[in-house]
Amino acid sequence: MRFLVSINAAPESATAQTSLEFTERLLQANHTITLLFFYADGVRNADSGSAISARWAALISQYSLTALCCSNSAAEHALTSAGSLTAGFEIGGIAQLTTTAAVDAERCVTFGTRTGHAPL
Repeated sequence: MRFLVSINAAPESATAQTSLEFTERLLQANHTITLLFFYADGVRNADSGSAISARWAALISQYSLTALCCSNSAAEHALTSAGSLTAGFEIGGIAQLTTTAAVDAERCVTFGTRTGHAPL
Protein backbone atom coordinates (compact mmCIF):
# COMPACT_ATOMS: atom_id res chain seq x y z
CA MET A 1 0.00 0.00 0.00
CA ARG A 2 1.18 3.57 -0.73
CA PHE A 3 1.15 6.03 2.19
CA LEU A 4 1.59 9.76 2.55
CA VAL A 5 2.73 10.55 6.09
CA SER A 6 2.21 14.08 7.42
CA ILE A 7 4.12 15.06 10.54
CA ASN A 8 2.82 18.16 12.34
CA ALA A 9 4.21 17.30 15.76
CA ALA A 10 7.16 19.08 17.40
CA PRO A 11 10.32 16.94 17.56
CA GLU A 12 10.35 16.80 21.36
CA SER A 13 6.83 15.32 21.48
CA ALA A 14 5.87 11.69 21.91
CA THR A 15 3.77 12.08 18.76
CA ALA A 16 6.87 12.86 16.66
CA GLN A 17 8.53 9.72 18.02
CA THR A 18 5.41 7.71 17.21
CA SER A 19 5.34 9.08 13.65
CA LEU A 20 8.94 7.97 13.11
CA GLU A 21 8.31 4.49 14.52
CA PHE A 22 5.11 4.13 12.48
CA THR A 23 6.97 5.07 9.31
CA GLU A 24 9.75 2.59 10.11
CA ARG A 25 7.21 -0.19 10.61
CA LEU A 26 5.41 0.62 7.35
CA LEU A 27 8.68 0.35 5.45
CA GLN A 28 9.68 -2.86 7.23
CA ALA A 29 6.31 -4.31 6.16
CA ASN A 30 7.15 -3.43 2.51
CA HIS A 31 4.68 -0.57 2.19
CA THR A 32 5.65 2.46 0.13
CA ILE A 33 5.92 5.99 1.47
CA THR A 34 5.08 8.38 -1.37
CA LEU A 35 5.87 11.47 0.70
CA LEU A 36 6.87 12.55 4.18
CA PHE A 37 5.37 15.99 4.68
CA PHE A 38 6.49 18.11 7.63
CA TYR A 39 4.15 20.96 8.52
CA ALA A 40 3.67 23.51 11.32
CA ASP A 41 5.87 22.56 14.32
CA GLY A 42 6.65 19.32 12.49
CA VAL A 43 9.23 21.10 10.31
CA ARG A 44 11.40 21.33 13.40
CA ASN A 45 12.01 17.57 13.01
CA ALA A 46 14.20 18.56 10.03
CA ASP A 47 16.29 21.01 12.05
CA SER A 48 19.83 19.70 12.41
CA GLY A 49 19.70 20.76 16.07
CA SER A 50 16.85 18.39 16.95
CA ALA A 51 17.65 14.98 18.42
CA ILE A 52 15.23 13.16 16.11
CA SER A 53 16.49 14.66 12.83
CA ALA A 54 19.37 12.19 12.48
CA ARG A 55 16.97 9.23 12.75
CA TRP A 56 14.67 10.75 10.12
CA ALA A 57 17.68 11.46 7.88
CA ALA A 58 18.89 7.85 8.17
CA LEU A 59 15.44 6.53 7.25
CA ILE A 60 15.14 8.98 4.35
CA SER A 61 18.54 7.91 3.03
CA GLN A 62 18.06 4.17 3.54
CA TYR A 63 14.73 4.07 1.68
CA SER A 64 15.31 7.00 -0.72
CA LEU A 65 12.25 8.80 0.63
CA THR A 66 11.03 12.24 -0.34
CA ALA A 67 10.84 14.41 2.78
CA LEU A 68 9.26 17.78 2.20
CA CYS A 69 9.02 20.66 4.69
CA CYS A 70 6.28 23.21 4.12
CA SER A 71 7.97 26.41 2.94
CA ASN A 72 5.75 28.70 5.03
CA SER A 73 6.27 26.64 8.18
CA ALA A 74 10.01 26.44 7.52
CA ALA A 75 10.14 30.22 7.18
CA GLU A 76 8.28 30.63 10.49
CA HIS A 77 10.93 28.52 12.20
CA ALA A 78 13.89 30.07 10.30
CA LEU A 79 14.67 26.71 8.71
CA THR A 80 16.54 27.09 5.42
CA SER A 81 18.27 24.84 2.91
CA ALA A 82 21.47 26.81 3.38
CA GLY A 83 21.30 26.71 7.17
CA SER A 84 19.96 24.29 9.69
CA LEU A 85 18.01 21.92 7.41
CA THR A 86 19.22 18.34 7.86
CA ALA A 87 20.48 16.57 4.72
CA GLY A 88 17.73 14.61 2.98
CA PHE A 89 14.97 17.11 3.73
CA GLU A 90 13.67 19.54 1.10
CA ILE A 91 11.60 22.69 1.32
CA GLY A 92 8.47 22.82 -0.84
CA GLY A 93 4.86 23.80 -0.93
CA ILE A 94 1.39 22.57 -0.18
CA ALA A 95 0.88 22.00 -3.93
CA GLN A 96 3.31 19.08 -3.81
CA LEU A 97 1.41 17.63 -0.86
CA THR A 98 -1.97 17.85 -2.56
CA THR A 99 -0.64 16.44 -5.84
CA THR A 100 0.89 13.46 -4.06
CA ALA A 101 -2.22 12.89 -1.95
CA ALA A 102 -4.51 13.04 -4.97
CA VAL A 103 -2.41 11.01 -7.38
CA ASP A 104 0.09 8.72 -5.66
CA ALA A 105 -1.01 7.84 -2.14
CA GLU A 106 -3.69 5.34 -1.22
CA ARG A 107 -3.69 6.40 2.45
CA CYS A 108 -2.76 9.58 4.30
CA VAL A 109 -1.79 9.42 7.95
CA THR A 110 -1.29 12.61 9.98
CA PHE A 111 0.55 12.90 13.28
CA GLY A 112 -0.08 15.97 15.41
CA THR A 113 -2.34 18.98 15.16
CA ARG A 114 -2.07 22.18 13.19
CA THR A 115 -2.91 24.62 15.95
CA GLY A 116 -2.34 28.24 15.06
CA HIS A 117 -2.14 27.52 11.34
CA ALA A 118 -4.59 27.71 8.48
CA PRO A 119 -6.18 24.33 7.77
CA LEU A 120 -4.80 22.30 4.88
